Amino acid sequence: MFFPEGPSRQAAITAVPGEKQSAEDFAGITEGMTTAGWLGGLLGRGVALAIPQMMERRADHHCA
Repeated sequence: MFFPEGPSRQAAITAVPGEKQSAEDFAGITEGMTTAGWLGGLLGRGVALAIPQMMERRADHHCA
């Protein structure tokens, strides 16, 4: 979760990275990376943002 500075949140969104991209790379917060411009832009407009951590689904996953 990313929250804009200050008390005035205008909106909240969920952004989903591509299937082969980690949430950290998508946001540009991996060590040595520059924060993604779109993330800074949304936060600067008062938008809170959730980026879900994707989990691998294996072929051997069975529901009871």
